[in-house]
Amino acid sequence: MFDLSHPIPEETARSIYADKDLFNSLEENEQRVALQSLYFYDEEKFAHDICDRWVRDQATGEELATPDFHKEIWAASENKEDVLCIVARDHAKTTVESKINTLHELIYRTEKSILIISAKGLGEKIVGDIKKELETNQKIRWLYGALIPIDNRKDAKSEKRRQRYLQLLNGTELMSISKGEPVRGFRPTKIKVDDPQNKKDVKNPIMADEFWNWFWTEVYGTLDDSASVI
Repeated sequence: MFDLSHPIPEETARSIYADKDLFNSLEENEQRVALQSLYFYDEEKFAHDICDRWVRDQATGEELATPDFHKEIWAASENKEDVLCIVARDHAKTTVESKINTLHELIYRTEKSILIISAKGLGEKIVGDIKKELETNQKIRWLYGALIPIDNRKDAKSEKRRQRYLQLLNGTELMSISKGEPVRGFRPTKIKVDDPQNKKDVKNPIMADEFWNWFWTEVYGTLDDSASVI
């Protein structure tokens, strides 16, 4: 498993990345260190080079450029402060924050425990997609090593939890819950609220109030002292 306790300077990492002859002249382990360092500093390159299926048009397979507001979301998430991002539907906010940024934070251990709050079904998809990347993405395995244990699917009793919870071998963890569900001892360092309510919930004042009260009384108080919400 990789250790980024001593990354090379950002300028050096960018220079090596830009000079293909220099990069190819390095030993394999030196190449890893250069890329590990670069992707630590540059989340956009991490997205396009490492988890590129998430930045492609699903219909055509064409790679999409990263819009400025995606970079702003990443920058806001990095600040370790509570922040509200209002983004229209079909603008890839789940992909950008809940998938790409979460994967980056888990791999680089910039967040220890991440809690995603979303409508039923969405959280499982997010956790499942991140798990799939960690299991099958050969770029991740080459750069960072094996980050999750082999899944033992013989244990059917834990199947539901496995769909919503992921623990990496580097000590980081990810969990998703929906409205009204207990956190059960999970102490997140970051909470990501991503489409937590369906349309019918938003239109019903009673259900909207129930979510609001549940979040502030049962969820927000579980945050670590230096944690944040986005």
